[in-house]
Parts: sequence; structure tokens; C-alpha cells
Amino acid sequence: MNSFMGTRETITKIVGLAQGVVGAVAFVFAYFLYYNLFDVQAMLSISAKDLFLYMLLFTVFGFLSIASALFLIFEQ
Repeated sequence: MNSFMGTRETITKIVGLAQGVVGAVAFVFAYFLYYNLFDVQAMLSISAKDLFLYMLLFTVFGFLSIASALFLIFEQ
């Protein structure tokens, strides 16, 4: 039983870390999108009108992913 709990904790931390990385990538992509680095807006055909919607979506997704990752990593 003890081995199962150790394995479960390890898998939980790995999933939490992966989820945190996905959230951080969402924030980085939102930054690239907003400042139009590497001409991302033109590549994805995003108009200035829709830019803030995408920014909101990526920021909220990134925040929720990082918050969930922290809950998984620091689970008691």
C-alpha cells in the first residue's frame, strides 16, 4: 500500500508540473500574440478587433492551469 501512495504522489507531481508548463506556454503565447512577436497575428489571421478576446482566453487558461498545477504539486 505504501508503494502505491508513493507512485501516486510521483504521478501527481509530474502531471502538476506538465500542467504548469502548459499554463506558462499559454502566457508566453499570449505575450507573443499581444506584442506581435514573430508576426504571430498575421500568421494566424487575427484582427485587432479579436485580439483582446484571444488575450483574455489565453490569460485565463494560463492562470487556471498554473493554479491547478500548484494545487496538484503542493497537495497535502
